[in-house]
Amino acid sequence: MSEQLYNQAISVLDLAKMMPAVKDDEDYAGAGKFIVDAKRLISKIKEAHKPSIQTTHEAHKAAIALCDSHIDPILAALRIVEPLALQYKQEKDRMAREQAETERREKEAKILAAATQLDDMGFAEEADAMLEEFAAPTRITPVISTLPKVKGLSTRKHWTFRVVDPRAVKRDFCQPAEGIIKAAVENAFYKVSVVTPNMIKQLEDEIGGVVIEEFETMVGRTK
Repeated sequence: MSEQLYNQAISVLDLAKMMPAVKDDEDYAGAGKFIVDAKRLISKIKEAHKPSIQTTHEAHKAAIALCDSHIDPILAALRIVEPLALQYKQEKDRMAREQAETERREKEAKILAAATQLDDMGFAEEADAMLEEFAAPTRITPVISTLPKVKGLSTRKHWTFRVVDPRAVKRDFCQPAEGIIKAAVENAFYKVSVVTPNMIKQLEDEIGGVVIEEFETMVGRTK
């Protein structure tokens, strides 16, 4: 059955490739019949494959559920242990930063003391040069904490955000609610036989920032 339907589909494509341009009513009627027949064949193919698709879908859901059930306890375990390790790492990082800052201040104090001593001895230029060298920007190096190396383990930092005042978010960072817009456009002219340009303009002004267009497709009853 499946092979037969596939052959029919290929035949439809072959016929479409030979379809001439529609130049008169007879051509239009022929093209219209072709469209309806093609859509009916699509419906027929979908109906034929529905049982196997449903079976496969149910099997896929069951397999995913089984896999998830095996992973869930591990994820629960990680939710317990990861914060413990991360909290310890962050504390070690904090201590390392404090140690680095203490060392920087001690170095600064020694240089200032040495520069002051040079200045008192009459070596003002040498003192100024020492202070300028100390004040010159240096390449920032990351502070590394004294954590033990665990093979395969690392952390990654990333930036995130929280919206605290939606009204204050700039327009450039606001995403249009396309689903709401789509519903508004479709419902506005539902069952309206004649839509005037003024009606379209009013809806465009109501939504703002959109151009409302009409598009047409061929529909064929499949039953």
